[in-house]
Parts: sequence; structure tokens; C-alpha cells
Amino acid sequence: MYLAICSRVTTRFFVTTSFSFSTSSTSSSSSSSTTTATKFEGDENGNVKAVHTVQVEWSKNEQGQFIPKNIPGTEKIMPAELVLLAMGFLGPEQPLLDALNVDRDARSNILAEHEKYTTSIEKVFAAGDCRRGQSLVVWAFNEGRGAARECDRYLMGSTNLP
Repeated sequence: MYLAICSRVTTRFFVTTSFSFSTSSTSSSSSSSTTTATKFEGDENGNVKAVHTVQVEWSKNEQGQFIPKNIPGTEKIMPAELVLLAMGFLGPEQPLLDALNVDRDARSNILAEHEKYTTSIEKVFAAGDCRRGQSLVVWAFNEGRGAARECDRYLMGSTNLP
């Protein structure tokens, strides 16, 4: 058995199998509006069945910080089968790394050999944001392919993958 750890989180949108939308901003001199999820509703089997949303207006408070305020009357319930959360990247999930006892770099990313994707634990590979930190999605694609190649080499003794 082996474990490959890859992560990639994008910002400001979520998609379901029955609809998709991206948050939109309308700017004025002091505020903007976005749509955000407030609740995920599940069925009797624990599967997501709906997303509750509301439009939020962002405005500055007295300290000059932007704060969200729900816009009354903009609440919606949308049917959903899959929700992908995209909330920015704060680093790899530390409880998982703690449980694995994997070595980390100074920025709390998984320490893995460049282009080999091997970690301090045999049979554990890391690629993408969890290895290099937040970066461009093209780097995540590239590292995911590289990690697949190195997993193949590890399992098979050689690889034909590019």
C-alpha cells in the first residue's frame, strides 16, 4: 500500500453536479456583493442534497476592515449532489501530517524530494500545494503527473510515464 498526498485549492467558487456559479462582485465606492453558502443540507444517508446561500454585502467598518453583512431577502436553497469547497490555502492539513509523523519544511509543507516526491516516510509521496506551498494550478497539474510517475516507478520498478 502507498499513499500519495496532493492538494490544490482554488478561490471564490463552488460547483455542484446540478448547477455551477461563481461569486460575482459588484463594486461601488464603499461596498461589494457576493453570494456565499450558509448551510449544507444532507439527506437521511448523510449525502448533500441542498446548499443554502445568501448574498453578502462587504463594507468597511470604523477600523477600515471589510466585514460581511447578509442582505435580507436574498436567501436561496439550491439542490446539490456534490459541493466542492474553495476557500483559499492555509497550508496542508496539519492533523493528518501529525498523524503520519511526516517531516515538514520551515513553512509547514510536507518535505519531499524535488522531482521524486518521496517524503520521510517510505511509500508516502507528496506533490502540489502540500509540498511546495500555494502556487499556480499548472504547477499542481505538473507535480500530480510527476508524483504519479514516481509512484509507478516505486510500484513497478520502472515507468513509461512522461
